Amino acid sequence: MADVFEILVTLNLSAEIPGDELAELRWHLGLLRWHLGLRERPEALPLTGPFDPEPVLAARGAAWKVGGAVVGELVERGEGWALTVLQEVHPDELPTLHALLTGVARHADQVGFAGFVRFYEDDAPESFTVSGGQLALPAAVTDYL
Repeated sequence: MADVFEILVTLNLSAEIPGDELAELRWHLGLLRWHLGLRERPEALPLTGPFDPEPVLAARGAAWKVGGAVVGELVERGEGWALTVLQEVHPDELPTLHALLTGVARHADQVGFAGFVRFYEDDAPESFTVSGGQLALPAAVTDYL
């Protein structure tokens, strides 16, 4: 049996997100390696802290347990950034993911739906929201923190 969660994140981020946080987000998405040719993580990890995590949103291709494809995109949108991620995440990765999403949510310029989480065997996902820069994650995630 596998312990895997399906995580969907859809956030609009302001242009005011600091460069070091943007670099860390890009690294977690695998964008620094693929688009810029860099293989190492940024020197500063202001969102997830000083420990040595692996990128938690960098998987691409066919999903292993949830069906469909795992993806992650960060694109400029007028006055900021659009983040869309669909990933399979192991519970051991949830603390890093929580720190990352909580950090970038401070720069969200939206209110309401921000994504969902679903244990791969469950039929119904649990949505989460953002308001005032605060991310409200469901117990499916916070129980692992």
